Amino acid sequence: MKKLLLLTLGVILIGFTSCIGDEEEKADIRDQAVGAYNGTLEVLYADSYNALYQSESINFTVSKDENNASSINIHIDNDLVKGVKVAGASNGITFDVQNKTQDVDNDGVQEEIVGEDYFELDGVKYEGAYEASYKRLSFAMSTTFTVIDEYGNVEEVATLIVVTGKKKYVNNHNDDDDDGEHYD
Repeated sequence: MKKLLLLTLGVILIGFTSCIGDEEEKADIRDQAVGAYNGTLEVLYADSYNALYQSESINFTVSKDENNASSINIHIDNDLVKGVKVAGASNGITFDVQNKTQDVDNDGVQEEIVGEDYFELDGVKYEGAYEASYKRLSFAMSTTFTVIDEYGNVEEVATLIVVTGKKKYVNNHNDDDDDGEHYD
């Protein structure tokens, strides 16, 4: 009887331990935004004297931040913008722009970057969002440059920067599906 009890207990334990680790690994919501984009960079520049609007075509890439599971890296030329607090939404992901202050040069010019609630997804405004149905990533931030001239006068120059891009479509006949097409 004792052997039967031990044998039954052993089978139960083996069955229980074999189930540990069977849970599927959760999908990384950031994967849907990773890739290369064509888009526009819009800048509204304003200082004490005037305002100027400028728009240009750009290419940028999005990658996962390997050191932080809730962040993405947005590379525009040599500039890095971090998307932080990445969260799932019904039609993609949302994120905030990481705020930072940095020296621009050795002449006392500083740049402050702050995310701006600008894009609407599901009726709520966010600093940044990836809309899966449109394969579009957008974010907005304001920058303030503080300049001190040779007389000690301080002037602040503010800009609103809006970036919107559509994921690049790649025709690759070597992928696994039948149509040979995918988004980068």
